[in-house]
Amino acid sequence: MSSGAKKAGLLPIQPLLLGKDGDLLLIGLLSIGPTVMFVRWHKQSAANTTFTPPLNELQKSKNFIRVELVLVGFLFVFAAAMARWPF
Repeated sequence: MSSGAKKAGLLPIQPLLLGKDGDLLLIGLLSIGPTVMFVRWHKQSAANTTFTPPLNELQKSKNFIRVELVLVGFLFVFAAAMARWPF
């Protein structure tokens, strides 16, 4: 009697799934930088009520977030394409 599970070697490689997983990985890695900056800014603002983030760090975090938003768009494209696979 079989449990119905397939061996990993028998599963077909789905390029859209790999693309979606890679996209999620990039989003996660890119979110580390702004998160560290936000935590540091929060600690500094707790110690100094007149603290404002440096403009270059603020611009850098905005750029990271913009790239992440573009990658989220690609994530939706991969998910929609996976739903229609195979074309």
